[in-house]
Amino acid sequence: MEEILSSIKRIMAEEGEGPVRSRRPARPIATSASAMPYDDEGDSILELDDPIVPMPRISPEPVAPPRPMTTASIPRHGPVAEEADEPAPTPPSPPRPAVSEPDADAVEPLVSDRVAAASRQAIDQLTRTLSAAAPAPTPAGAPTADASLEGLVREMLRPMLRDWLDSRLPAIVEQHVAAEIARITGGR
Repeated sequence: MEEILSSIKRIMAEEGEGPVRSRRPARPIATSASAMPYDDEGDSILELDDPIVPMPRISPEPVAPPRPMTTASIPRHGPVAEEADEPAPTPPSPPRPAVSEPDADAVEPLVSDRVAAASRQAIDQLTRTLSAAAPAPTPAGAPTADASLEGLVREMLRPMLRDWLDSRLPAIVEQHVAAEIARITGGR
């Protein structure tokens, strides 16, 4: 290893970067394996014939939870200990009553009847306004103003889409509403 490092340093010095000094003194180059000094710095040789002994597993001992510290468990020494008054121990808190689920019949609506009726009226008015502003539907196969291929495909797919939505949309909406209610209520 030292030989490689010293040759690299020599090459770098020859390239004009200036002399580079080695940290360790150079060892004499050995010509044979027997002439090389043996460096025994705790090197161990792994023999592949040695059996592998599994390490025993040490399971941790169960640790008891720490006991709550009270003033009686603190040792008192000296004149301060004699003068101190012990406070009365606090009684344990009573158990909390279980929260009961409200009955389905006893659940009050989130909004009053007046607010619900006003909301329905506003939505109905919006629906009437939109239907009055929308152009009248053209019968299938009738020429429309949008004679492009996209417009023709749209007109042909409209009845199929309507049938598909009529058959599947209620189940999809019900599934998503149930999932959202479960998410909000925490999956109860």
